[in-house]
Amino acid sequence: MVALSSAREVKGTVASSVFEQPANAVRSAAGIQHALATEFSTAPFPLRVRIGLHTGSAEWHNGDYYGSAVNRCARIRGLGYGGQTLLSQATAGWSRMNCPTGLRWSTWASTT
Repeated sequence: MVALSSAREVKGTVASSVFEQPANAVRSAAGIQHALATEFSTAPFPLRVRIGLHTGSAEWHNGDYYGSAVNRCARIRGLGYGGQTLLSQATAGWSRMNCPTGLRWSTWASTT
């Protein structure tokens, strides 16, 4: 899903990607969650991932992305549970009008 969206991978201990458009990130995240829920439905245990999305600028340096937007995305991802995709307010604002139908949007506040 990520490769189909022209994303670039961010190095680290977890899988992270950078997208040119927030809506592409949301589409990719929805595709990943759907694929895991359907393709692995017969697995002996559920395979769930948590995905965090944030929109902001990042610096490209020595083959990787750095900056507060990258850090905020990691924090957002850390707030979720397996099977959840959490969006920052910035990403939700840019994406809501350009995303596929059938996604369930919920508002959730945090103090981070």
